[in-house]
Amino acid sequence: MSDILETALDAIRTNRLRSVLTVLIITVGITSLVGIQTAIEVLSRELSDSFGRMGAARMEITAAEKAPPITVAQAEAFARRLEAGNPSVSLTVNPIACASSGGKRTDPVMTLTASDANWLAGCGSQLAAGRNFSPGEISSGAAVCIIGASIAGRLFGRDNPQIAIGRKVSFGDGAYRVIGVTKRKGASLTGGGDCEAVIPLRNAVGRLRGEEAGCTVTFFCPEGVTPEEAEGRAAALMRGIRRLHASAENDFTVRSGDSLQETLSSLSSKLSLAALAIGLITLLGAAVGLMNILLVSVRERRSEIGLRKALGARRRQISRQFLFEAFLICQAGGALGTLLGIGAGNIVAAVLGSAAIIPFRWIVISILTCGFVSLMAGLLPALRASAMNPAEALGYE
Repeated sequence: MSDILETALDAIRTNRLRSVLTVLIITVGITSLVGIQTAIEVLSRELSDSFGRMGAARMEITAAEKAPPITVAQAEAFARRLEAGNPSVSLTVNPIACASSGGKRTDPVMTLTASDANWLAGCGSQLAAGRNFSPGEISSGAAVCIIGASIAGRLFGRDNPQIAIGRKVSFGDGAYRVIGVTKRKGASLTGGGDCEAVIPLRNAVGRLRGEEAGCTVTFFCPEGVTPEEAEGRAAALMRGIRRLHASAENDFTVRSGDSLQETLSSLSSKLSLAALAIGLITLLGAAVGLMNILLVSVRERRSEIGLRKALGARRRQISRQFLFEAFLICQAGGALGTLLGIGAGNIVAAVLGSAAIIPFRWIVISILTCGFVSLMAGLLPALRASAMNPAEALGYE
């Protein structure tokens, strides 16, 4: 076995350029497979953490697709009539806003949101400095804001969030006084992230958006009430507010934390399958390329194969040599691709401020896939080489 392995390594070194090109092709396939799967696992973990902080009791009402938006008046009426659940009304003013203060400016990656005093509880955020909106500021639409830790750090320094309190921050044409800074917790998929700024709802309605602006209402399922019951009560209340006919379908959607997580998990599974398909297609191309290289190698090494068979090498030994060559090339590409894929996928973790992960399941899958690819690519060349007639291979016939 050691002789076969040594011979295979010698053959790879002899055909170095072709071997390197094949390794690179396999590396690309494994990198795409492991990289995308690693990124998906990072996102899935972040989703689980976010919903874990919120709990399954968090519920959300939004307008259905192609339906009229939930207006500010409708959202506020729902919040007033809801008996329990700590309801919060919010709307996204600008999803790619910039903040500026004292000559400093953030990148256009922050979100400007308008909400009420229940925003902090609704998104699971806590204050590192300052205070929440007061009832007077909410009702009057005062020009005040609560900013995320990343915004405060970029504009006023990371050492002490208290420095930001009382300072003026501009979002476009509007200037706002900072009254609170949220604790740093990394990017959040349920809102309240470090790059989010919040202003009073009425301020946005009066200065930036009209009364018809589409709102989202979040609330928590009361204790002792099942999510299904809470959804039914919320739907009945919203139907009355939106004055829907008894036979009309809901033109809004009520989603619980469980349903949101199930939807996003389903999307993650679909993305995972798509990434697997992309990686396998790339590896199929690599297998064809490797098989062609080995077939060329069989033709070029006819004399070597003939001499070995003339000296007593068996068909099994010849076929093993070519299979070993395919296996070594595939595993080299797989190892390099796995390392690059883990690094590429964890870029998402770095962006989200999350801990890096090592996708052991996909590492095992990539190793097994490379083994299958090597078998598929090396089988035909191995059979052709082992079936050669020694006399023909040495040119005696």
